[in-house]
Amino acid sequence: MGKSLGFNSSKSSDGWDWEWFRYGSTVILNRTDNNWGQLTPREFNSLMRIHIEINDPKSKKEDKLKYIDDVL
Repeated sequence: MGKSLGFNSSKSSDGWDWEWFRYGSTVILNRTDNNWGQLTPREFNSLMRIHIEINDPKSKKEDKLKYIDDVL
């Protein structure tokens, strides 16, 4: 299913960890309670990987200005 984001999840009977999906969408990605479900799993995973990459202190070798084209 791809690279783990480093958390323990408990999937529901349909195979999705809806609690983590909602938490990540609303708390980490600042989506509202009304629109968190509009993210597709692909969008969610992409945004979470970018969030982790940007906020990971180990990956900050230089305090260099990054452009959106460098991240995507």
